[in-house]
Amino acid sequence: MRQREIQDAIKTIQKAKNCIKDLNKKYARRLKNGIDQIAKSAIAKWYAAYDPIYYRRTGDLVHTYKITVQPSKKRWELDFGPEYMRFDHHQDNDYIFENSFIGGYHGGDTIGEGHPNPGTPYWRTPFPRLYEWGREAYHSISPYEMITKIVDQYVDELQDELQNEYNDKVVKKIQKAINRFTGGA
Repeated sequence: MRQREIQDAIKTIQKAKNCIKDLNKKYARRLKNGIDQIAKSAIAKWYAAYDPIYYRRTGDLVHTYKITVQPSKKRWELDFGPEYMRFDHHQDNDYIFENSFIGGYHGGDTIGEGHPNPGTPYWRTPFPRLYEWGREAYHSISPYEMITKIVDQYVDELQDELQNEYNDKVVKKIQKAINRFTGGA
């Protein structure tokens, strides 16, 4: 009889180990998909905050991040950078990344002869010749700010959910096996 209890306990522990692997994979998929949706939504909101009159957008800010998830190590990384952008622009990708994705500005130049406030993006005017400085470029909360704020909250909630599921599916199984083996309640 004791041999059977030991075999049952071993089977239960093996099932628990498999359950941990499955939960980690499930968590990784949900994490990656959730972060991707958050990033795309934040970028879409930023684009929607200003409708440009004199230029056409490429939509390339959706290519400013990379998500890496390692389920077995319960690690994830969200990396931002201009190197993920795919198109050539009037300005270089580093400039667009820093001023638009990180800074929240909708276009504009930060330097140039006679610039009214170097370092702050200003639009050029009149269209199409663009030889004078116009007003400061429109600014809204940046995609980067929106993404990082929402992702942190999302990850915390997902981790709590994973911990609850882990407790329900793994810890209880192991505790049950130990109780059967030791004769506990």
